[in-house]
Amino acid sequence: MIVMKFGGTSVGSAARIMATTDIIAHSQKPAIVVVSAMSGITNRLEAVARGNDNKESIIDAHLKEAALLGIDVSEFADCARGILEGAHTESEIKACGEQLSSALIIRHMRAIGMDAVLLDALSFMRLNEDGYPDTPFLKKHLADALQQSGPHAVYLTQGFICRDAAGHVSTLSRGGSDYTATLLGEAAEATEIQIWTDVNGVYTADPRIVAHAQRIPHLNYGIADYAASFGAKILHRACVSPAWRNSIPIMVLDSFHPDAPGTVIGPKPIGNGFKIVASITDPEQPDMVKVSLIGHDYNINENDIRKIVGNDINIVDAGLATYMMVPRHKEKETIVALHDNFVTSEL
Repeated sequence: MIVMKFGGTSVGSAARIMATTDIIAHSQKPAIVVVSAMSGITNRLEAVARGNDNKESIIDAHLKEAALLGIDVSEFADCARGILEGAHTESEIKACGEQLSSALIIRHMRAIGMDAVLLDALSFMRLNEDGYPDTPFLKKHLADALQQSGPHAVYLTQGFICRDAAGHVSTLSRGGSDYTATLLGEAAEATEIQIWTDVNGVYTADPRIVAHAQRIPHLNYGIADYAASFGAKILHRACVSPAWRNSIPIMVLDSFHPDAPGTVIGPKPIGNGFKIVASITDPEQPDMVKVSLIGHDYNINENDIRKIVGNDINIVDAGLATYMMVPRHKEKETIVALHDNFVTSEL
């Protein structure tokens, strides 16, 4: 069993859904496939919950793609309305994105003859009373769902959505489909977890900021975990741990270029040297940004970093992250300077 997760850009249109199902068709089986909402839909659903958008516009967006996929539009419209009209709380409304995308994709899969079944994530994804994933519940109820559905090549399900300890519909934090995938990988004892996105793996910095950032072919679990926690946009901040504690490799792959090598996250030795520069906004200081060097370089000290970022910057050593708070307007120049002076070229 493998787990494959496809994010919003990978399922954001009929063309992308066709490309994604082609990737799935040529992958190892059986596979649990986790899908996000279509790109932009979660933001629009949040607007619906605030009264700034309407449900019919969400339905229309999906019907347009259904028609391009050759799906029975009338039947799918009834399905879509049933999903949205049954949603009343903010969490229920936000959960509709994944429910709609999975309903669309399963119809396309069946239309092209793929041996696929849709599993309702709300039947096994649950939070405990402390608000964390209830992994014993997940393991038992996922096994039940798989057994009840019978043998299939593909088990399609939704990312991001779950129930809380009281049984109410809830969600993981934004980007939570990555987390869903690794939690399911742990529960199903998967041999591999694939995170399909729109970037060819994990880079030494955000390529939109550092044009010459390099793809990292192999990355240690610990480095990846710190990178996600300290703002690397490619992974959800909590998603590495379930795979790490079970030694399941995570592949970060590009659905737009499926033959590209991506990044393998696994037990590779950490080694010496900074690997990644990441940044994240501090909600308590909206005008400041936390910029971090991920990894550890025994040959570089705080004084070396101060020569680049300035003596007035407070630098904190947090294990596999060395971070500093900088004004937002200096974020990009700080990232470029740290990357060019301290990130190792030995990847």
